[in-house]
Amino acid sequence: MTTLLATLLVLSVLIVIHEFGHLLAAKRLGIKVLRFSIGFGPRLFGIEVGGTEYRLSSLPFGGYVRMAGEEGLAEPGVETETEGRFSAKPVWARSIVVLAGPMGNLVFAGIILFGIVYTLGIETYKPVVGQIEEGSPAASAGLLPGDRIISADGRSVQFWSDLVDAVAECDGSEMRLIVDRDGQRIEKALVPRYDETIDRWRVGVGPWVGTEVGTVRR
Repeated sequence: MTTLLATLLVLSVLIVIHEFGHLLAAKRLGIKVLRFSIGFGPRLFGIEVGGTEYRLSSLPFGGYVRMAGEEGLAEPGVETETEGRFSAKPVWARSIVVLAGPMGNLVFAGIILFGIVYTLGIETYKPVVGQIEEGSPAASAGLLPGDRIISADGRSVQFWSDLVDAVAECDGSEMRLIVDRDGQRIEKALVPRYDETIDRWRVGVGPWVGTEVGTVRR
């Protein structure tokens, strides 16, 4: 039951955001918006601002926008000038109003994603060697599990993704790595190998995945 209510709540929020996108676009393009309702059914309460009724209805799941001139949605006793009717607007204007709904959902999703990333950060792997493929450039160079990559071709490596980027940009030329092994810094040279199956350069090494997966960065 809780799952069902949570699902309905999420869907309701998405629908309201979707309809709010229609509302903003319609207002911007000079279309008369008669009503913006959160929920369906009889009105509980509401206010009128700028010729638009904003209401909360008795079934607070979803919502809708009612614009003047929408086909089949004539409001009894409401007269609207031709230029303020949805049906009187050019195709491009009506298209913008229609597309504003899904665009509102995309913007909302982007804001939520940004908030999550900003609050929690992005978990990344430390530049510590874990798995080494047999016969790979990393194995031939003598890299060992537990080695921490300090730099690649003079470029500082703070996260595992920095090493991946350096390998991708070397274009198959020899790379020089500075490695911290048990407190001692040593230099290793290796030549990445092109893997056609994934269309990129590789050295045959994976990150160390232990109880502490990585570092959180924002």
